[in-house]
Amino acid sequence: MPGRRPNTAGRLSLRFATFALLLQAMLLLSAEKDIGKLNLQGQTTKEVTITGEIVDVSCYVKMGALGMDHKECALGCAKAGMPLALLEDKTSKVYLLVSDKEFESVNVKLQPLEKSVAQKSIAIRGRTYEKGGQLILEVLSVGKGK
Repeated sequence: MPGRRPNTAGRLSLRFATFALLLQAMLLLSAEKDIGKLNLQGQTTKEVTITGEIVDVSCYVKMGALGMDHKECALGCAKAGMPLALLEDKTSKVYLLVSDKEFESVNVKLQPLEKSVAQKSIAIRGRTYEKGGQLILEVLSVGKGK
């Protein structure tokens, strides 16, 4: 119609709403990427390298068994799928070892098991968690210790 001005206020509010929705979507997408850096309790994880000795949890907790004297039993337990842990050299803290991949035993990362269990000292790089008072080390890579 002649003499009528275009509805600029309506166009501005539509542009603002579109911008707000795009911004919200971008924030949600960036938040999803950060979720991988949090453990199940929502705590930020730390990537560390811890040096220590591989122990089988059952025998270590029940009998304090470790070292070369316990190697064959530890290998048997590990091959049977028993949980393994890392006894830290510096602090004697025990970290339950878990894989960083779903549906994969941590024992796959420690192959060959004979070598990992037989070493007095092994270095494991991973992310640390704590759940229910238990220290957990999610294994990313395994190397030689001291």
